[in-house]
Amino acid sequence: MSQTKFDYNDLVRVKPGISHWFDVPARRTTGPRIGDVASVFAVDTDRLAGARPEFPSGTLYGIEFEDGDAIEVHENDLESAELA
Repeated sequence: MSQTKFDYNDLVRVKPGISHWFDVPARRTTGPRIGDVASVFAVDTDRLAGARPEFPSGTLYGIEFEDGDAIEVHENDLESAELA
């Protein structure tokens, strides 16, 4: 089993200038958004080839925000928002 960068319920920040996502939230903000990891799954590049051929392999995370929005984001577009 492979190790993922984040786990369920981790607090993460969606980086500004996000480049790889699905289900863009209806309410966009100009800055980075912070939310909780709600799902974790591997990217199957063969399955995505038709819709998003530029999507890199790796892990895709479902992120839920406080306002009810949700987005699926590639690991490259996330960073930890946990306090040290």
